[in-house]
Amino acid sequence: MSALSTLTAQLGALGFRRAGHNLVVPLSDGYAGWLGLNKATRGLPKGMCELNPMIGVSDRRVEATLASSNIPRAGTGKQATIVQPLYRIAGVPYGEWILDDADPEGSVKPVMIAMVEAGLPFMKRMSDPKAMIDALMSQRGGLGDAEIRLPLLLAGLGRVDQAHQAIDDALARLGHDEGSLALRQIVQWERDYLDRNASRTDSMGV
Repeated sequence: MSALSTLTAQLGALGFRRAGHNLVVPLSDGYAGWLGLNKATRGLPKGMCELNPMIGVSDRRVEATLASSNIPRAGTGKQATIVQPLYRIAGVPYGEWILDDADPEGSVKPVMIAMVEAGLPFMKRMSDPKAMIDALMSQRGGLGDAEIRLPLLLAGLGRVDQAHQAIDDALARLGHDEGSLALRQIVQWERDYLDRNASRTDSMGV
């Protein structure tokens, strides 16, 4: 069995199941843990790969709401709402994990230790809208995930004024390049969505 197959099997024992290119695990109601096993083989001998797992949590209501916009960049409803590289959460150097088919069990062990000691606790912490909001607020200005997800999380807690402020802040920060224009389209859609549902935040899907 290859090292990657060994890792997938051990993750399966923790409850992870394949969902497209990623792995997911049920968490509390409305939340799912999300794991992407990014790997690279350039410069490594055959049978070896560098692993950079990305872990996150999907708030299913937020993702379903974004998907309802039918804007491609908003996703299909199966994305993670917040994502972090496992190495950062576990406090280990980037490039630390090398899977080796010649030693599947041994090369997988450090990754599994990081998942159990850091990855799964992170997922459980983020299965809470307030914790997710705090984390996303610290990420604003990054790749755009915070800009398009934070307003819906705030609105879901009834913090509609803050949601509108988050939208205004996002529009002020986002540029006018091709990638930013796609995010602008989503954020502007969210503004319209919040206005349409202003009197029923409890049934907004977030």
